[in-house]
Amino acid sequence: MSAARNTAGRAWRRVFARGRTSRRYAIAGASVLALVLLAGVASVLLDAPVRRSMEREVNRRLEGYSVRIGKLDLQLYRLAVDLRDVTIRQESNPEPPMARLPRLHASIEWRALLRGRLVADFLFQKTQLYVNLTQAKTEAKSPTRLKDKGWQEAALAIFPLKINTLRVEDGRVTYIDTDPAHPIELSHLDFEAKDIRNVRSQPHAYPSPVRATAVVFDSGRASIEGHADFLSEPFPGIHLRFALREIPLQQLQPVSHHANLSVRGGTLSAQGETELAPGVRLASISDLSISGLRVDYVRAAAPKLASAGGAAKARAKSPPTSGGVPGKDRLALRVDRLRITDSEFGLEDRTKDPPYRVYIDQAEFRLDGYGRLDSPAPANAVLTGRFQGSGPARATLKMEPDRGKGPDFDLAVRIDNTDMTKMNRLLDAYGNFDVTEGRFSLYSEISVRDGMVRGYVKPLFRDMKVYDPQQDKKKGFFREVYEGLVGVVTKLLENKKRDEVATVAELSGPISKPGSNTLQVIGGLVQNAFFKAILPGLERDIARMPKKTAAIPEPGGSRRAGAPASLAQSSW
Repeated sequence: MSAARNTAGRAWRRVFARGRTSRRYAIAGASVLALVLLAGVASVLLDAPVRRSMEREVNRRLEGYSVRIGKLDLQLYRLAVDLRDVTIRQESNPEPPMARLPRLHASIEWRALLRGRLVADFLFQKTQLYVNLTQAKTEAKSPTRLKDKGWQEAALAIFPLKINTLRVEDGRVTYIDTDPAHPIELSHLDFEAKDIRNVRSQPHAYPSPVRATAVVFDSGRASIEGHADFLSEPFPGIHLRFALREIPLQQLQPVSHHANLSVRGGTLSAQGETELAPGVRLASISDLSISGLRVDYVRAAAPKLASAGGAAKARAKSPPTSGGVPGKDRLALRVDRLRITDSEFGLEDRTKDPPYRVYIDQAEFRLDGYGRLDSPAPANAVLTGRFQGSGPARATLKMEPDRGKGPDFDLAVRIDNTDMTKMNRLLDAYGNFDVTEGRFSLYSEISVRDGMVRGYVKPLFRDMKVYDPQQDKKKGFFREVYEGLVGVVTKLLENKKRDEVATVAELSGPISKPGSNTLQVIGGLVQNAFFKAILPGLERDIARMPKKTAAIPEPGGSRRAGAPASLAQSSW
């Protein structure tokens, strides 16, 4: 009996002990629940005053911009805050708003807290950024840089911890230039940057993972992935790999005019990587392809300046020529492989009377090995097509690696048997005449070394017929007389054996603008050799009657034989 009573006593004592433990758990749970409810009630009561205080503090810290917060949801039990219907306006151009944020969520990053770091996680959902040309010009004129206008301080006013993780879900970026009906857009933008507040790292070490994807111009796709050092000075450093797929270049038309380009059609795909950091400026494209591009460089009359002082001021604002070490002081671009197919390149000059356009259609272009600083081999480029949609054309270019001393290259151009009637507007603009028959060819070899130009440009005009009474009967009397005289003199100048008129421009001298890149130098050569020397020289030679004119040999012979004295030396 005694043993039974002891067993029963121990059982009852266990029951009472469990009851006391359960009561402790119940009290603790009730306390936590009360605190959560209290926090919830406090959040509701504090939402409105906190929203007003936060909005006031954010605007106090921003320069040139204002923020309005539509609604605030304070979540004390989660140590988080949600902002809804946030709009950001540029004070000088408040309409339309530059940003709309349907939801901004800020909270403690709990994983970092477990590691003893108190930082924030910011999430932007369906954010819409909007910039038009007026707003962009205002920002560009501001003496204060955009990053120095208090954005980081404004973020601290929203949540008093520095951002360590930044995420954007389904964002949209829209730019309007001059035509609101044709915006330039990135949509479905997803972006993530982690570990932003990492301790300062060693040079060229990028501790923060970064990734982003977006739809470009409605149908293209873009993605980046890599790492960044957001704490490097004087600006953050990045090392990213990128991929672009089927980007429609037609969408660049609203902004391409700022570079004097007219873009029609074309799709672009590319992949490569870039590294931009203090002391490092590299971009490498492993493969780039463009198809169906139609692009013109348009020369238009420059806007008139109010005074000579205005002209001097405009010249003072012109950017300095590039210089320094590529890859360190300026961007070093490397292109392993570039292909442009089924395209058309043109030059439209609207400053002449009449305006004219020269072009190459059915163009195929390839470039290999450009910008390989670690290789002594030159880069090679080849362009083929039809000049004025008629004569087969081919250009080859060999470029030495750019080591910061200016471009060194060899250029060879050949154009054969072009129908000259397709050049009438060009001939009229420079020579004040046109033709009814004729064939045009051109041969050129140019070399640039150490800032010095050497080479020649030789055009040939065969079977050229200038005056046609039927074609010219609607023209004025003096115009008919002029073109008839040009036709007569042309016949006198022709090589009787081959019925051709030829001239040569020898190029010799220094590059006029040291620091120019290869494309700028080639553009200057074309302008000086062809448009400023050959065409005006042809018109002068046709309009006068020299005592003796010798024929120009075919390519491969002596280039100077029979060159008109006025064109024998055309210095750069």
